[in-house]
Amino acid sequence: MSIKKNHFSRNSLCLFAVIILISGIYGICDYYLQSISKELTSNWVQTEAIAIQEGNLLTSITKTQRFLISSSYIKGVRLVKIERGQLQPKIEFGEPFKLSYRDVSILPENLTQERIGFLHQRAFLKIPQREDFILVFDVKSNFLNLLFAVSSSIIVILIVYLIWSLQRLEQKEAQKREALLKLAIDDLLENESPSAVLEKEIPGLVKWWKVKKSELERTRAISAEQQNKILLGEMATRTVHDIKGALRNIRTIVTICKAIEPSHKDIIEKSLEKVKKISQGLLESTRSVHSDEQNKQVRLNANLQLNSIIESKKIQYGSSVYLEMQPSVSPAVIISDPVQFERSISNLIDNAIEASPINNLIRIIVVNDNNSVEIIIQDSGKGISPENIRKIGTKGFTHGKIGGTGIGVFYAKKFVEELGGQFSVESKLGKGTKVRLSFRNAIGRIFLRPNEHLLLLEDQNYIRQAAKLKLDGLGNQKPQYQIFSTTSELETWLSTSNATFKLYSDHFLENESETGIQLIKRLGIADRSVLFTSAFDDPTITQAASEIGMEVISKDEFFNAQIIT
Repeated sequence: MSIKKNHFSRNSLCLFAVIILISGIYGICDYYLQSISKELTSNWVQTEAIAIQEGNLLTSITKTQRFLISSSYIKGVRLVKIERGQLQPKIEFGEPFKLSYRDVSILPENLTQERIGFLHQRAFLKIPQREDFILVFDVKSNFLNLLFAVSSSIIVILIVYLIWSLQRLEQKEAQKREALLKLAIDDLLENESPSAVLEKEIPGLVKWWKVKKSELERTRAISAEQQNKILLGEMATRTVHDIKGALRNIRTIVTICKAIEPSHKDIIEKSLEKVKKISQGLLESTRSVHSDEQNKQVRLNANLQLNSIIESKKIQYGSSVYLEMQPSVSPAVIISDPVQFERSISNLIDNAIEASPINNLIRIIVVNDNNSVEIIIQDSGKGISPENIRKIGTKGFTHGKIGGTGIGVFYAKKFVEELGGQFSVESKLGKGTKVRLSFRNAIGRIFLRPNEHLLLLEDQNYIRQAAKLKLDGLGNQKPQYQIFSTTSELETWLSTSNATFKLYSDHFLENESETGIQLIKRLGIADRSVLFTSAFDDPTITQAASEIGMEVISKDEFFNAQIIT
């Protein structure tokens, strides 16, 4: 009887084979794309070399647009100029892509190719006799990506089928061993000596038994390790929950305290944000499932995001520009994709800088009201005529910018409008321009009916104190409220009061035998309750709350929310 290798060795071998095969397919596709990229760009250079050398650069670039349209591999083209260690974009068409000074600062040849991503090539061309101009071709292929995906899927399916077939064979062998064990017991009870069949298979059975015992011990060790990871994850969740509560309490005190200088408040705010990111990183590192943050709409503090962008621009432009930010007094929260937000604002600030004289003032103002967050980018440049203002944001239209394409403003306007916001431009010739971006205010609202009580169940004392500060600070608009530290206090109030209420309950309740969800389910008040917790993005918690029809919000949302009676 042959004894099979254990699952780990077999699966490792299959995984290794999958990696080798997929790597081979990728290598072939990548080599083909590199060859195509070199051939296309070389042909273009040879075709346009004479025109470029004669100084007809603009004519050649115009022809490049037709070259781009005719090719299924060239996805985007950019012409940039190197000035004082910075990149100055001149012309851009096709799909937009990022480019930094570091990418073009050291080019060993007039025509250079680089691999910059998955089946993604980029060709850099130094314009002859004008080496401060760099033409960049972005080379990709949807067909090659599809071919790679299909080929890889087929390989994975075949390997999975192979593993399944081997497991079926192993199951048949296991059934055979069970029959032999039964035969061995029968021989032991009824016969004086083992049967000929059993005697022949005894060495194989003994070896098989040793292998299975080793596998069992290894499985137990893995199970213990996984259990430790689960406990560590729960501990991290509770730790982050407590850290976020403490940060919120500090932020509330800083907001209320008038003795702290604004500059000091800004330093504290940045420090709190950094601690929050560290704690969130701790939480993410212990989770088995990570969500993809790319291209995801999240809640953004517009003041903090804009401050970060402005600091980057100051580094980029140095002393040649003067940027001033006027943040909103209250938190300006919007829902947006962070990457698209930064790209759009950055392009609009670049436009304002280029339209203004050197060392002129560029203002970025944030206005926050009950319904919207408005971001204003204001310059005092040469302005735009009324007939041209109507064309701003139209794809391909540019004004007063050498080599401009209008793509940056077009995508910024599209980005704002896709979020349900508004994009507008105000300008006067010789006076300057204002660009307004209006977003929906994402600060939450807590609506209470007349005489409806706001109930809060929270086991942490500092969070209860912060909530009391928030509610008492509403003055004449302060609602009727009760704050409880234990479930027994809440249940006593519910049993003795007939008042209508809306309950905001924490999920993790120390020294209690049940969670906030379990308590609300037992009391049957899910329709009048909201779970507010720092673990608001935990799938297990949101799923459990959804099953009983209860809303889940973060504690930040609760403390930032407007309370309206």
